[in-house]
Amino acid sequence: MAVTQRQSISAVFTHALVEKGDDHVVSSLLSNRGATIELETFDAVVVCAQTRTVLQKPFVNRTDVPIGLLNELYTSVEKSLR
Repeated sequence: MAVTQRQSISAVFTHALVEKGDDHVVSSLLSNRGATIELETFDAVVVCAQTRTVLQKPFVNRTDVPIGLLNELYTSVEKSLR
């Protein structure tokens, strides 16, 4: 999990971590503003975040998540995250 705390993480590496990492790794990665996350990776995360609450807060708190993906998650997150 230490790798998710690096100052800078490339989009390729980020995608690999999302594909293979557990929820705590992905949550830590989402919380890292130095992680570059592309649309394809955000798409994968939003599917998981529908049912995995540990991913929801760090996902909605990122400023680079496309609004359409936030809208997809809207009805699944806790009221305080809307």
